[in-house]
Amino acid sequence: MQCDLMNDRLRLVSVIISNYNGRDLLKECLNSLTKLRYPNYEVIVVDCGSTDGSPAMVRREFSNVRLVEEKRIGIGEAINLGVQLARGEIIIFDLNNDDKVDELWMTNIVKTLVSSPEIGIVCGKRFRWGSNEILDGSAGRVNLLRGTTPLIGCLEHDSKQYGVRMEVDYVTVPAVKREVFEKVGLCDPAYYFYYEDTDFCFRAKKAGFRIIYEPSAIFWHRGSSTIGKWNYRKKYFYYRNHIRFIVKNFPCLLMFFHFSRYVVLGGLMESFRALLSLLHIDKFLLYNRRLYSIVMGGTLADPWLSYKASVSAIFWNFKNLRSTVSARYKSFTKIAHAIQDKRLRFSNERFTFKLEPER
Repeated sequence: MQCDLMNDRLRLVSVIISNYNGRDLLKECLNSLTKLRYPNYEVIVVDCGSTDGSPAMVRREFSNVRLVEEKRIGIGEAINLGVQLARGEIIIFDLNNDDKVDELWMTNIVKTLVSSPEIGIVCGKRFRWGSNEILDGSAGRVNLLRGTTPLIGCLEHDSKQYGVRMEVDYVTVPAVKREVFEKVGLCDPAYYFYYEDTDFCFRAKKAGFRIIYEPSAIFWHRGSSTIGKWNYRKKYFYYRNHIRFIVKNFPCLLMFFHFSRYVVLGGLMESFRALLSLLHIDKFLLYNRRLYSIVMGGTLADPWLSYKASVSAIFWNFKNLRSTVSARYKSFTKIAHAIQDKRLRFSNERFTFKLEPER
């Protein structure tokens, strides 16, 4: 693996960062990238209509960074713009503007990524900002039976189980071989916030690419610097996109089951919580925090805002159901072609041979 990385050439790595009004955070992120030991990389910042002077700061202090100035667009669309401009054989997205990387972060990612042709995506170990003990969660599983996408080790103390390289279903800051984009396409811009990385990784995994969590590639994350802490917008986009992810990617029977569960039961549960709030019954539950968390969800302080966010998310999915189903069909078609290509390549490698010269 070492000799593969240090042979006649180092692979060019493109790092894509989307930014919106995060000037000071972006500056710290870019400063950490200048300290990388890996010598062959480019940085592309896609600014999504910032009004805090972010573009001017990049032009003034980081002349080697490629800056793309756009209107207010979503993360998925910003990533796609960066990918289309990227020159690297390896593309890392979306390194958050509130991330900071270790000097060996890129080196260790590339080592793992080039160690096997079967590996298509790699991500490192992410800690909470200012800590080397509390994990932020950079890799996760897709539980088809439960309809959930839990992060591995999020907000847990680091331990031996998180110091081992493992195969996962998705990662939050994927380092991707260019051929993966060629096989499964770009990110889905319809997600806007959240799930664009989960969706992309899950499509790549279904196409036969392995996704690896690499614990030696360390970086840190502040969290929710663009959209803010848990609020109406965060609840709306998270719930909306979770439903879209299920409709777009799950097997048919499980897709219908979980779609009904999140739309019907989820909507009823949010209505029930709003009713409890209206009758002031939720205040009595505060005496037992665990019970309050179970009954009221424990995520958004105002049940009415939670209700409005959930209902808006459900209506969005009904309104855009046709486009989601169309995206599902296109995605499955690309994946089928990618799988067929891999089978043909394996067949050719298996049955080709070299003629030995006569002695």
